[in-house]
Amino acid sequence: MNVSRKPVALAVAWLLALGIAADARPLPQGLALSADFKAEPRTGNAPMDVRFLDLSAGTITSWQWDFGDGNTSTRRSPLHRYAVPGDFTVRLTITNGSGSDVLERTDYVSLTAPPAVADFVASGTTGARPYTVQFTDTSQGLLTNWQWDFGDGTTTTVRNPVHTFQNPGSYSVRLTVLGFGETDTMLATDYIQVTPPHAAIVRYGCGVNPFGSLQIAQGLPEVLNTIVFEIDNPLGTQSPGSLPILVLSQAPASGFPCGVQLPGFGMSGPGAAGELLVRFGPYSLPYLFGSTWAGPGNPSTASLTVPNEPALIGHSLWAQAILWDFTGNSAIKFGLTDGLELQFGI
Repeated sequence: MNVSRKPVALAVAWLLALGIAADARPLPQGLALSADFKAEPRTGNAPMDVRFLDLSAGTITSWQWDFGDGNTSTRRSPLHRYAVPGDFTVRLTITNGSGSDVLERTDYVSLTAPPAVADFVASGTTGARPYTVQFTDTSQGLLTNWQWDFGDGTTTTVRNPVHTFQNPGSYSVRLTVLGFGETDTMLATDYIQVTPPHAAIVRYGCGVNPFGSLQIAQGLPEVLNTIVFEIDNPLGTQSPGSLPILVLSQAPASGFPCGVQLPGFGMSGPGAAGELLVRFGPYSLPYLFGSTWAGPGNPSTASLTVPNEPALIGHSLWAQAILWDFTGNSAIKFGLTDGLELQFGI
């Protein structure tokens, strides 16, 4: 008996139009196995969902789909997502207890890569050095590679990088994206503005040495500025006439922001420990001697004139004073003061 397959296809179209699942349509019975199918849509940009509709005839007990991209299904009329572009050969195998039939459609689904459009945003665009920025990729397309150029001689292939700009200046940032033969570049000219840091003075230490034993009377750590330090033993445990020695170092003591405990160097009493907060040796600069200490509440002073060296900007010096009682009139010969970090800036 010659049976036309056209009414089957029409029936499927009506079922889809009515919103009825293709898996629910009745199978044509009493026919020899004959695999057949269609798919919609078959072309477009990846990623894309494709609905496969079984149009096979015969008494069928199982369906085996091979979508050509390494994925399979045993549903009668599956929905499959193609993740990448390409031409895909689709194979349907139907079986029952008596045999099987196969239909293969070569390059049946053809997907292209969507256009690559490079784009990004930053957590901020202006700040003092060192300035750290989180870059977030907002590009469009099926992308596999990201190439960043931050304009300061550094690059990365991380998709959403964090980058620190170390020096003042204006930086143009470039992002190039690539995916399945598609590429695009975005250049943001003078996108990041990094300014010199602001000058600051920060007290540090862990509370062993008396608060207020080293202070700044005037000045900031700026080029050609004069900083006046005040050195005091507010506890009065050393004799008037003691000599203050100001130590400036390029590094703090180990354990920063705390220091190293030195027995016998504390101002709180004989034998008490003091906290050494600066590093000596090759790190320390020539000592500065202050005026003779006149007693608690009458600090001695020491002055530092910052040289005209722009390279200092963005760097720090660590300062601490030692009050040396050489008179022999007190039980405390050396007393360590607070520590101050001098952050050079503008």
